[in-house]
Amino acid sequence: MKTLFNLKSVLRSLMLSLIFISAMAANARETDQYLTWSLELPDSAPLINDYMMKHMQSVLNDPANKQKKCQDISLKFFKKLVGTFTFSQFSLWAQNGLEMQDYRFPPKGVSKFDYVKKSIFAGNGASPIIKWIIGLAPSINVNGIYLGTDKLGHISYMGYKYYRKYLKLVKKGMGEDLALTKVIKDGLKSETMLGGFYGTTSPSDLEANYQGLQLAIDLCHGSNPILTKQASKWIVDSERFKIQNYVSPEFDESYYPLIFGRLTWNKSAKNRIQKICQQADLSIVTRRFADYRTRFIPSRNIEIMSRKMRSDRTFNNSKFNYQNVCGFEL
Repeated sequence: MKTLFNLKSVLRSLMLSLIFISAMAANARETDQYLTWSLELPDSAPLINDYMMKHMQSVLNDPANKQKKCQDISLKFFKKLVGTFTFSQFSLWAQNGLEMQDYRFPPKGVSKFDYVKKSIFAGNGASPIIKWIIGLAPSINVNGIYLGTDKLGHISYMGYKYYRKYLKLVKKGMGEDLALTKVIKDGLKSETMLGGFYGTTSPSDLEANYQGLQLAIDLCHGSNPILTKQASKWIVDSERFKIQNYVSPEFDESYYPLIFGRLTWNKSAKNRIQKICQQADLSIVTRRFADYRTRFIPSRNIEIMSRKMRSDRTFNNSKFNYQNVCGFEL
């Protein structure tokens, strides 16, 4: 009996480990927007907004939450997006949900191995974890901005973590503005210390982390929060509670690139980007990037990262942008 009990315990631990690894693999992926340069995907913002509103309403309609403070409502909403056993149920839904299958690239039927083979990560410098285990996050279009589904994981999971830290700092007496800056800088420090789990650092991921924090703050803080209470009932400002308000051009990693490490940046990776530059329909991406430039409003996070890029040679993505790699401007 003791042996059987131990076997069950081992199997249970193994099962939980597999669930955790699967969740991490699904949400901590790299992504490749270069492969969308010749594509025009349908806008997934309406579907994503419906998903967000459904989960927000499930929180607001729960009788147990009727008397909760707004900050508690915000945290519960983010926990809904994160899920129980994943880093982000939100990104898993965008990656695998049937509703989204006609809005993603690659389309249904393309294996993760074939997707990686076509990408900038297929060369010798790419991490074997990307190539053989987790694959790449699909790309989607949100209000004209192309991004990986992994960014929804950063908005939800990392936005939740940032917000909890922000609330703790404010509770300890730190001013809101100073607390915001500290959370951003701590996130930046953590990312650069790790150097990226796969030998890359993603400024785009950091911007998505920040935008998740900003959504959490906008829900309850300031003079005009998204959530307000009227006649003992929580009301959502549906015009402001939209994903497109928290997706910026910097989410597109062909526009605002990764910082590759020594192990991941080599002639093979460079050649693969150059090949896409030569073969893509540049008229499509030229219009896309021109639109991006009209939308550029530097966030607090972008300002902090830009200062670090000017002062720290190891945290600078300009070497890896398409202008330097492919030798032209769009």
